[in-house]
Amino acid sequence: MKKRSTVSLLNKNRSRKKTKKNKQMKNFKFLFVLLVSISILSTSCSKDDSGDDTPPVIPAVTLKGAASFTINGTTYNDLAMDVVESTDTEDGTIDVGCYLKGGYSQGNPEIEGNNFILVIANVPAVGETATFTAEPAETDTQILVLGSPVEGYTNFMAVSGTVTHVSADKYTLNATLTEIPGFAGSFAISGTIEIGVHL
Repeated sequence: MKKRSTVSLLNKNRSRKKTKKNKQMKNFKFLFVLLVSISILSTSCSKDDSGDDTPPVIPAVTLKGAASFTINGTTYNDLAMDVVESTDTEDGTIDVGCYLKGGYSQGNPEIEGNNFILVIANVPAVGETATFTAEPAETDTQILVLGSPVEGYTNFMAVSGTVTHVSADKYTLNATLTEIPGFAGSFAISGTIEIGVHL
């Protein structure tokens, strides 16, 4: 009888690890799509050199959405692309992502320059608040940051705090981030995000 309960516990732990891994893979799929979009948007074509040294006129780009976050005492609010809200067609969960300028060069090598990506996975319904934990379940709301908004650290997740879905297009958050996978450091994040594009 003791063996059966031990085996049952082992199977339960394996199941939890698999669902946590599946959730991480879903988040990374969303981030991959975001990174591919960034790559496509930042690729440019050039004409053959005609000998004209006049710099080309680049039209101003108006990005959709807004984000303003203070992370570890530094404010970031300069978008590098639209703020996107994406609904998963399989399970209906909603993720929000933004690509912000700023940060430190030791960030994720997949992210161009000193920029970083912030994703809120499994956002709560309008009018609701979600609380972050260090060991989120597959369906829990979570913040992931890829890149380096804090000097000396890269890639973070929220381990405490909250996010509130204030209105159809606005979120506020107040949380504590830690570097992953090593759970090093503790960094405050607070701010707002407004959706520009719904996918």
